[in-house]
Amino acid sequence: GAVIFAIAFLGCCGVMNDNKLAVFLYAVVLSLTVICEATGGVIAVIFKEQLEVELKSFLNDTIYEKYDGDLFTAEPYSLAWDFAHVTFDCCGIYNYTDFYIAQHWNRTYTYQDGNSTVAMVADIPTMCCKIKDKALYPLNVLNLELQNTTCPLYPTAANSWFLTGCYDSVKAWILQNDILLLCVGIGIAFIEIVGITAACCVFFDIKRKNESKVGQGE
Repeated sequence: GAVIFAIAFLGCCGVMNDNKLAVFLYAVVLSLTVICEATGGVIAVIFKEQLEVELKSFLNDTIYEKYDGDLFTAEPYSLAWDFAHVTFDCCGIYNYTDFYIAQHWNRTYTYQDGNSTVAMVADIPTMCCKIKDKALYPLNVLNLELQNTTCPLYPTAANSWFLTGCYDSVKAWILQNDILLLCVGIGIAFIEIVGITAACCVFFDIKRKNESKVGQGE
């Protein structure tokens, strides 16, 4: 986001001030962005298997080092994992056992059993359980209700997604929406190319104006 803002700001400043250098830099940076995106796509296709291995290793590291299971945490990786669990109906990379290595996961799960408050060691993260209203997550976590309050302690296929890995779930979602994602990618590339073309036109227009002023001065 910051990079995109900086590029756009550079282009705007160049156009508003008839600054040839700023417009030129804008066109160059945008061109490099398109080249990097295209290169990244080609690399992803050629080294698909190796990239999958590296990605799974990275995801495993985020669980080991970052996941804490706290619904109110400020840890972005932990939030991202729970968001994936709720959005894609899954748990971990392969299944719930991936979280057994999590260094910072507080496995204490508390729930109400009649008039008593019970605290036990959870077997799976809370967000790997099926919840009654997914629309409440993540903006209204306080009102989230599990379909089965003992799910984190005694997970089953009926009350949780504990055996469904997020990697395969997200991959399946991408394959199901590949045409849409391709169209979005093409749309972004088209906008960037239009931006490069427009910047080049502005650059030469500023250059022509400057040359005209020089000619009039002579």
